[in-house]
Amino acid sequence: MPNADRRPIRVFRAFGGCCLLALFRILLPAPSSAQEEDFAAWLARDQAESVAYSDAVTRQYEAYVAAQRKAFEDFVSQVGEKWGRANVWVPEQKVWVQYTNRFEERSSVDFENGKVRVQILLPAGAKLDPVARSRMVGAPGGTPVTVQNAQEAAAAIVAAMPPDQVYAHLRSSLPYQETRDYVKRVSDRIPLYEAWR
Repeated sequence: MPNADRRPIRVFRAFGGCCLLALFRILLPAPSSAQEEDFAAWLARDQAESVAYSDAVTRQYEAYVAAQRKAFEDFVSQVGEKWGRANVWVPEQKVWVQYTNRFEERSSVDFENGKVRVQILLPAGAKLDPVARSRMVGAPGGTPVTVQNAQEAAAAIVAAMPPDQVYAHLRSSLPYQETRDYVKRVSDRIPLYEAWR
């Protein structure tokens, strides 16, 4: 009895899986021509649906890319109208750029070099009353900062102030609430920016 239990296993091991496959082919009937035609029809429908789906997805993606490209070109055009066509800041892989809604203020954070730039657009020939002058970054009494010397003047003044004083001055003296809020948002996110470096 023990040998009888082992014989089928030995036969299967001796002939391997190909014997089993041959047995299935002998026992199962061959597909009919109707079944082959049904399969061929199904395969043709499936391939046509797959091609149609692929074409539709490709068209949607290309439309999305075109809309994004157009939106970016419109953005650059609007910024160029305010700041000059040759003076448009655009984001790069390691440089974050943000403009306010009216494109009158902008900032950039260069994560690789650890530099932050903030600029405010002033109208050419702006006439400022004494109160407005006193609110600008400058010596007491408020000398208006022109567009030509704004960066040098601001850098010298800011360098002489402690960071807390610079922050407090910006939060209280910038002309628009949107800009004052932006300074706070950037300051609150400094740990996040540093974590990205």
